[in-house]
Amino acid sequence: MAMSMDLIGASSYVWHWKHVVVHHTYTNLTGHDADIEVGFLGRLTPHQKRLGFHRWQHFYLWPLYGVNVIKWHLYDDFRDVYPWPHRLAANAATKRWELVSFICAKAFFFAIAFAVPLLFHRIWVVFLFYAVTVSVAGVVVSVVFQLAHCVEEAEFPLPKKTRVRWPLPGPYIRPKPPWTFPAVAG
Repeated sequence: MAMSMDLIGASSYVWHWKHVVVHHTYTNLTGHDADIEVGFLGRLTPHQKRLGFHRWQHFYLWPLYGVNVIKWHLYDDFRDVYPWPHRLAANAATKRWELVSFICAKAFFFAIAFAVPLLFHRIWVVFLFYAVTVSVAGVVVSVVFQLAHCVEEAEFPLPKKTRVRWPLPGPYIRPKPPWTFPAVAG
């Protein structure tokens, strides 16, 4: 079922690691859970730095949620897979196959989202419909996934000050100190 994400432009491979492994291991842990990290533009946990303009985030985050899926399609997945050559380790053949799968899935998505429609429609129509479709999807995805983090009963534990070992090696998440990847030397 996760591979169906490749049909809508999101990498099932990256999603598996970012959501299933990392998110469910470090739920609501500030600095580790990507679902509550929206950069300096939004504050979703009590442990994130409060800036003056955050008092208006309930207004300005909605349009930004609309571009979230565009960013996911065109930037996030590639950013999370980019350090790949430096992380080929013990099972290099499997990792190369996963990289090939990632590239093929992205190519297939771009073909069905842009190349095929461009054969039948003008470029502005294709990009307009892409923008509208993914904007709606971005708001829906953000509401579904972030609502669970922002309810009254949600807890936001502080990260431990000790050095945390990453549970599994992989090329998908850019490490933030004090994280280390066992498969990466130096």
